[in-house]
Amino acid sequence: MEGTTAAYPGLYAELAVFAEKGTVIIRNGELLFYQFKDGESKAFCCLQNPEKANALHQDAAISTDSHRRQYQDFVQAIREDRKPLVTGEDALESLKLIKAIYGSSRKNQEVYICR
Repeated sequence: MEGTTAAYPGLYAELAVFAEKGTVIIRNGELLFYQFKDGESKAFCCLQNPEKANALHQDAAISTDSHRRQYQDFVQAIREDRKPLVTGEDALESLKLIKAIYGSSRKNQEVYICR
């Protein structure tokens, strides 16, 4: 796993998840690819945007679009009395993953995450 804000401009911002039940690749904040063990997903299919996902960054500016969309959804969730698309519990799960990655690196061994 690698993350940086110091890479020379022109690279993609990419997150790839390869898991037991599927694969998802998000590039430049857009869904580039997905494939699930159970087949297609209408929700994921309509989110795919390979043209935007493959656009190269030509400057060092970091887009705030994903944060803006998350804040907008949070406000809408309050107004609509529903859970936001990304909950506090979701955030804790990502922090557990990050801590496990650091722990694995520090111990030089596999670390297992329990839910």
